[in-house]
Amino acid sequence: MSGRRLWLALIVIPECSLCDRRLRINNGQLFAHRNEKRFVLSFQKIWKIENRSSTNRANSVEYLVSMWELARAGDKQGVVFFIALYCFLIMSLSLIGQLRMRQWPSVRGKLLDGGTRTFGGSDRYDADTRYVVSALYEYEVDGKRYQGKRVSPWIFVTNRNARGILDHQFKSVDRHGDLVKIFYNPNNPKKSTLLKPGKFGLCVSFAIWIGPLLAYGASYH
Repeated sequence: MSGRRLWLALIVIPECSLCDRRLRINNGQLFAHRNEKRFVLSFQKIWKIENRSSTNRANSVEYLVSMWELARAGDKQGVVFFIALYCFLIMSLSLIGQLRMRQWPSVRGKLLDGGTRTFGGSDRYDADTRYVVSALYEYEVDGKRYQGKRVSPWIFVTNRNARGILDHQFKSVDRHGDLVKIFYNPNNPKKSTLLKPGKFGLCVSFAIWIGPLLAYGASYH
């Protein structure tokens, strides 16, 4: 009898049909004999792991409830905990998306428009005007034509003094005249970008992802 079949026999019936010997239970262990060979399957470790998991889940729920009560009361620890938890959850999704985006294939397309533009309308005072980088490009995947506007995974909004950051970002696009390199989602080609997430962006995302939780743990535990 194979190990898997013996396992099923132990769970379903109290005796092994091949060896015609009744299983005996001793101190949480099941024994089966066949041809003077003893097979031992111990459930003690499994039982301990299950109990530990159940205890950990109960403690986690209890801790979340206590933090929620503290946050509702305006206590600093509860508020900081949920801020850290929010950053962890949001940045988890962001990191997954960035890592997937780094695997996107590329295609050459045509740049129709691109550069920096005002964000939210021009302000009365030029120093308070906000700027973003924008683009409009078209490309073709499997014979179907698409248009995209996304330049980078990150959306930077700056004022006039930091406008050079946007100019540098747009210059980082792989461009030859009107032709640009476009990265697209192979599962949904209408989603595209001109710049893939870089290592620096991933490091920043990782710091925002785990930093608040580490700071919370260092402050309150």
